[in-house]
This record gives sequence, structure tokens and C-alpha cells, in this order.
Amino acid sequence: MGKEVKRNWIKEATLSHKLSFLCLQETKMAINSVGLVHSVWGKSNLEYVALDSIGNSSGILTVWDGDLFQLQNSNKMEGYVKVFGLWRGNNSKLGVINVYAPQGVTRKKALSENIAKELQSEPEAAWVVCGDFNEVHCTDERRGSALDSRGTKIFNDFIVTVGLTDLRLGGRRFTWMNADCSKLSKLDRFLINQNFLDGWPLSNALVLPRVLSDHCPILLDTKVVDFGLTPFKLYNSWLKLPDFVALVKERWNEELPGISNLSQIDVLSRKLRHLKTHIKRWSADLRNKMDAEVTELKSKICAIDLLAEVSPIDDSLVKERAELRIKLNEHLEMKETAPEKIKNEVWDFFDKKFAEHHPIRPVISSPLFKKITASQREWLETPFSEQEVKKAVWNCGYNKAPGPDGFTLEFDVVGKDFCEAVKHFETQQKINPRSNASFITLIPKINDPLSLADYRPINLIGCVNKVISKVLAERLKVVLDSVISNTQTAFVKGRSILDGPLMVNELISWAKKSRKKLLLFKVDFAKAFDTLNWNFLDNTLSQMGFGDKWRAWMQGVMCTAKISVLVNGSPTKEFTLGKGTRRPTCAFPVYTGRGGAHHSYERSSTRKIFKGVWLNNLLDEVSIFQFANDAIFVGDWSYQNANNLLRVLKCFEACSGLKINLSKSSLSGVLVPKEEVKNLARRLSCKEESIPFNYLGLPVGGNMNLSKNWQPLIGKFKAKLSDWKARTLSIGGRCCLCKSMMGALGTYLFSLYKAPKKVINLLEGLRRNFFWGGTDEKKKICWIKWDDVIRDKQCGGLGIGSLRALNLALLAKWRWREKTETEAIWNKVVRCCNESTRITGLASTGRGTWNTILGVEKDLEEMGINLSSFLKRKDGGSGWIWELDQNKTFTVRSLRRLIDGINLPAAYTETDWNRWVPNKTNILMWRTLHNRLPTRDNLLKRGISLPTLNCPICHASPECLDHVMISCSNTQVLHALLAN
Repeated sequence: MGKEVKRNWIKEATLSHKLSFLCLQETKMAINSVGLVHSVWGKSNLEYVALDSIGNSSGILTVWDGDLFQLQNSNKMEGYVKVFGLWRGNNSKLGVINVYAPQGVTRKKALSENIAKELQSEPEAAWVVCGDFNEVHCTDERRGSALDSRGTKIFNDFIVTVGLTDLRLGGRRFTWMNADCSKLSKLDRFLINQNFLDGWPLSNALVLPRVLSDHCPILLDTKVVDFGLTPFKLYNSWLKLPDFVALVKERWNEELPGISNLSQIDVLSRKLRHLKTHIKRWSADLRNKMDAEVTELKSKICAIDLLAEVSPIDDSLVKERAELRIKLNEHLEMKETAPEKIKNEVWDFFDKKFAEHHPIRPVISSPLFKKITASQREWLETPFSEQEVKKAVWNCGYNKAPGPDGFTLEFDVVGKDFCEAVKHFETQQKINPRSNASFITLIPKINDPLSLADYRPINLIGCVNKVISKVLAERLKVVLDSVISNTQTAFVKGRSILDGPLMVNELISWAKKSRKKLLLFKVDFAKAFDTLNWNFLDNTLSQMGFGDKWRAWMQGVMCTAKISVLVNGSPTKEFTLGKGTRRPTCAFPVYTGRGGAHHSYERSSTRKIFKGVWLNNLLDEVSIFQFANDAIFVGDWSYQNANNLLRVLKCFEACSGLKINLSKSSLSGVLVPKEEVKNLARRLSCKEESIPFNYLGLPVGGNMNLSKNWQPLIGKFKAKLSDWKARTLSIGGRCCLCKSMMGALGTYLFSLYKAPKKVINLLEGLRRNFFWGGTDEKKKICWIKWDDVIRDKQCGGLGIGSLRALNLALLAKWRWREKTETEAIWNKVVRCCNESTRITGLASTGRGTWNTILGVEKDLEEMGINLSSFLKRKDGGSGWIWELDQNKTFTVRSLRRLIDGINLPAAYTETDWNRWVPNKTNILMWRTLHNRLPTRDNLLKRGISLPTLNCPICHASPECLDHVMISCSNTQVLHALLAN
């Protein structure tokens, strides 16, 4: 600020953006005159608070428009300036903290604690904490310099503890850059609380160009920009209102003129439009009524607050205010600068993206295609039944996002017309374009997206298309097993996402044991749902034996589609889809199309163009594993083999339109020098990835007996168990979270790997601390031993269940699958890799993941559980049964309860759970039963000194369980009231 040129630059930015607040950091000078502040503000109506610099460094200045913000108090300490007052626009409390964080972990921690105290002093206010925090969230926010993990942890813990939201910045990924641009960081940001979001829900932040500073200015904008009309949307909450249901029935059954000559699907479309018109009028009246009620509720709450500021208010007013807040929440729950230019840019981007630029492509023709039978083809083309349509509607779910027609699917009234519309599609093989429109909503793929490519387009389709697609998908599911390769482990009953990681793990172990160099190539197909060529799909279906009518249905669903993109809730103009399947419509066509890919790879393998892995005579050559859109190729290590694979992929891309994204694909090598892998990856223009690596979300090729390989899961647990969640949830809510979310958090990893005892103990410790209201760093009293808490309710616990039992039960399921899926490819690969036809006999000689899975049986035997005794042959030897479950099919739950029943035997009487009261009340009574309430005598037993043991209410007797529940005078009054 010391140079005039910089002050002029700041003033120009202030005036051009019409700022209400200006927060400057590192002023490097003492602010001792209004004239100096005016030189950067440029307007007369200014007020300010400044923290002078120390020598020629630091210094903070906050300036605001006095006509818009009325200051009530301020504070300035090392690293920040706080101003707090009234925002005149809506008479709401607003606090702004301008931060210039110091260096050093200790000083940063002190800064975080001081700011936290400021925020907690006015919890009802809207807060903005902004400035240069001199710290980043993660490695992605820093380039060219090392990450200080201690400072990052302090910063992240501070944000979580005080419940702030880091507002996404647009424009740039980094806000600071050194002179030679070799080091970049995101140091500047806006942190806002929920109250601010409630008051200014459309707030957005932008990084402005860097001019005279090494930092980029950042701008917080709360202005509402009108992007045009938003589409009609039906809310399921309306269906609970009697007058709305009556309106729907009345208007739907009205006779509309001129519909007698229309087709059934046009009749449905016309009736939906007619109903929509009347619902819009009804909702406008409802909105006006609700707005008036919200205003009245707010004024009543404000009146009580003003009374409370003058003198203490009685219990009746406290109760009234709480009831008003509840009603207000119920009501609220029901409830660029040139928008057209932005919308046109968005339309242009997606119009080009979904256009087919190469309609004529080479054709894959192969005798190796698996085909459906004649009876299957005939069954697929039978007329749609009313039961199928009804099942499709029910499967869609009534709470799913509505498409362009605005309707969800909770409509018994329209059932008959719906079935007629589906019948019309069956005969005409196309959908009216009006009923086949869809919206694209954009979801950010990364923090701080800079371009449209950084958003994931999600398709919202109308209910007619959704139901027709569901009917087709349900039929296709039945025959998929006949045409999809056994290396594709998705969408076919009996196949699992875990099969692929298990097979890759076993192949890596086998290669290391055999001293064989192995090539692993993970392929990323760019936007597979959006790029599939329709002609390729039709040709593939034809070669798989699908009939003309079925293929016409598939084309009818896709080819008449029109799409609009939602920009801030307002749709762009429509464009026509030229390729792709629209993801929500039906994923199965992509994978039948990808069947063509498998045959391409299979032919290249049989002709020795690409050499896969030959294990032994039990199994043909292995070259590819697939799950949905993920594929990993395995083969001999050589440049020629990798190059040939790339050529095959390019040929498939030319035929199908499914582009291979080499920048996201990766190459790994087993027993191959790192430099050699790096050189080959460079020649293929893909990434180099060392072993272990992640495949389908699981680490493969690593030693999972090491605790360090479980750190990602531990990190997820800690992220879910933040301090603010522990403080805001009741003990009943924390119990529910421990049992459901946290119990399931490790399920995926536990299903393939046995967790070390150290990891299990750490995770259980996190759950225990969270249950009692503490965190990993801040402990609370654990009133009851954790084993007693997690044991089954029949054994006197809360039924949370242990993670060790869950892990062992999930791994034991492989024994069931090994017995019942003898022809599955994973079964054959495991047998081949371990050179045996009996997998269960490999515990002593096998290596890798499967050996660990087999070791679970030994762990169970040490507990006294003989797994084989529960696995028995059916009468006649035609299958297997599981004795622990009444349905005779293996369930993880049955074995987990058995394990917990042995490790956590009954210690108390069965926990009696009353479904009519909240969980926290049940847990209170459970703690009462065990005398584990924080009464003063119990606190004294735990070494907590108290000035007196007498009851703080009646002061007559020592506070113990019997006194609190029975003999206290206040308790007796309560009992008398309940009795009356």
C-alpha cells in the first residue's frame, strides 16, 4: 500500500466491482489517516479498522460502506482484524474476519483458536473469514513446494471444528505465485458459515487477475443473477397436502378437447402439460401464502429475541420460540454478468460434445460373438405387460430427481395412461420428442473448476423415457449372461466387483513366484456413456442375435432425444443427441457394445497380436479383466506387445467411438525395472504407475499386512468423525452413525483383505471416542467398556457389532463362493495361479491374497468355529446350503453374529429397546440400568474432584443414581405429573 501505483490499482478494483467490504493484507505500513484509506476506497461513505504493520511487514486493513454496515464491535490481534455489526440490507448480524496468517505452526494454531473463539461468541450471526491463510488443504493446492503436514492438519481441523465452508473459487486454481512462476499455492480463500449461506444462498467467489502483487485478489459476490425461467418441478412434499392430491385427481380426469384423435403417448403428454399449468397456479398461491407465514414467524421470533436482550424470559416464551423455529424450518424445507451469453457458450460446448462427427465408421464383424438363443430373442420382443410397467415405475423410486417434465413417479392416478403410452412405444418404436427431452445438470469433478470440462454432466430424463428404459433394461438383464464375456464382472448375477482385484492380486503374486515379467495396462475410456456410436451398437446387437424389433426399440429410446443444459437452474436451448446412451437411460447398451471390444481383444490374442498370460491347461490365455467401464489388460512384458495392444484399442475406437484416454490410462510392470516402465509409458503416452496401485477403488499388489496400507481407510474414518459432528449429534445419533455408516465404511476393503489387529484396534478406538462424544485428539469419559457397548442387544449391548467379526465374516464368504461358483473365472484364475484344482487345499503352500483368505478358517477354528460344519451338500449333491441361515444361503450377518456371540458373550440381561421413543432415550435407560450416568458419585469414582457431592437441584442429599431417578424432590414431582 506504500506505493501510489498500487493504491490506484486497488481503488480502481474497488470502484469497478462496487465493493461493500474491502479486506487488505500485508499493508506494510501504519494506517494513521482517513485520507490514506480513502485513496484505496475511492468513496466518501467509508469506515475502517486497521492493524498496523510491524516494521516493514504484515499489516491488515478492513474498509466498508458505512451506509450498508453498522459496526457494533471490533477486535484486532496477531493475524486478524474482526468487525462485527448489523447488515442494514436485511437487519441481520454479520461478522467479517480479515486474516493474514503468520508463519510457524505454533502461531498458526494460536490464530485458529482465537478466531474460533470469535465465531463461537456469536453463533447466530453470519460470518465470513477471509484473507491470506498461508496454508493449504492438501497437496493439490500446492505446486513446486513441499506440504507442511502439521500446518495443513491445524488448518483443516480448524475449518471442521468451527463448521465453516470453504467457498469454491472460480477463475484460477492458485492464488499465489512466486516471481519465476515455479511455485504456486492456493493461500487465499473465503470461509463462510451456514448462517451466511442461508442469508446469501447464491454467493460465489472469483479469483481476479494478478497485477501488482504476488497474490491474486479474490472477490465474494452475493448478487443474484437472473438466468431466465427455471423449469417446472414437482415436489414430493406437495403429495402430502390433501388439497394438492384432490387437485391432481380433478384435473387429470377432466375431458380435454381435441385428444380423441391423438396417439396414447401424445394424450399422456397433453394431459401432463394440462396438469402442469394448474399445478403452477396452485404452487404460486402456496408460495405467496408460505412467504407471508415465514415473514410472520420471523417477526415473532425476533420479538422474543428482543425481549430476551432486555431481561430473562420465562419458560413459556422459550418453548414458544422453539415451536416457532420448528414451524419456520418446516416452511423453509418446502420451499457471468450476461446470462444469455453464458448459456450460449454452454450450449455450444455440449452441442459439439454430443454431435457425431464421424457417422460412417468401420464395422467389426466376427464369428466369435456370443449369441442369444431364438427363444430368448422371441421372449425379448413379446408385448409389454402392465406388471412390467408397474415394476419399472416402482424401481425408479419416488424421490429421484425429476427430468424436464418436472414430475417424479409417485402417481397412482396416471397409471392407466402411463401403460397406454408404453404400449404406443411398443408398436411405434419411438418416443415423442416432447416426452424424450432431458436436462443436463453439471456437477464439479474437482475443487475450483475452471472450465466446462471440469464438470461431470448428469442426465435428468423424463418419467416416460425413464420407465420405458427400465422395462427394456429389466428384460436385457435376463439375457446378458448369454452375450457378455466371463471377464466382465458387472451387471451379471453372481459376479462381483471384488473378482477383478482378487484376480489381479493373484496374477501379480504368481508372476513374482514364477519370476515372470508381466505387463499391466489400466485403460480409461473417455466418456463411454456419451461417445458410443449408435450404428456400432446396432451392428453389435445384430451379431449377438437380437431381433429387428428389439434393436428398433433401442434406437427409438436414443435417437429422438433432445437435451438442454441447466445453467444456474435455467435451461439452454435444446440440441439433438447424435451419439451416446444418456447415462441414466440404460447402462447395459454400453456393455453390450463393449462386448464388441472383448471380441476384438480375443481375436488379437488368438492371432498372437497381443500375448496375454498363459497359466496352465485349466484356463485359456488371460488377457483382460473388466468391471463396467473399467478394464485392465495383462500380458507379457515387451514394447511390441504393448504397442500391438494400443493399435487394437485404436482400431476399436475407430469402430465404436469409445475413445481411449491415454493421459488417464496407466502402465505397470511386475519384476520390471522402474526406468524401463517409465520409458515404455512415455512411448505409449500414458502414465507410469508403480505397484501397489488402486484398481476399482482397492489397493492391489501390496502387502496388506502392513498398517501403512490401511491409512486411506483410517483417514476416511477420521474425516467422518469430526468434532462438530460429535458435538451436534445426540448419543442416539452417534450410536446410529457408529453402527450404520462407520460399520459399513470399511466393508469394501474388509471384503478382500484381512485387517491387522493394530488397524482394527485403531478403528474401534475412533468409534469408541466418537460414541462418547470425543475425537481422536480430545478424549471423553468412556462410561461403559466398548465390548459391552458393541455386543448384540440379546447379550445386553447396543447391537453395534465389532469390526473384527465383520472382517472375518466378509472374507469367509469367499469359501461359500468357491463352493457355489466352480466355473467362475475368478475361481479358475486362483486355481491356476496356485497350481491346484482344489483351492481350499492351498493354505500351506499358496501365496498372496487368497492365502490370507484361507487363513480366516484357521482364525475361526481358534475361536471354536468350524466353518466346514456349516457348509453342507444339498440332498442329492446338486448344490450347497448354509446351516446358519434359515434361507440356507450364506449371509455375512449370520456368521458375524456367531463370531460376536463367542468373542463378546452375554454379560447383562437382554437390552429392551422401545421403538416409540428416540434412540437417545433408550440409551439413557440402558446406561441407567448399568449405573453409568455422570452423577457426582460416579464422577468422584473416576478421580474427578468436585466441591460438593450434593444434588445441584435439591441440595439435600448426595447425587447418586437412586437419588436422581427416585428420591430427588424434583423427580418425585415429575413422577406425580406423569402419574396424573
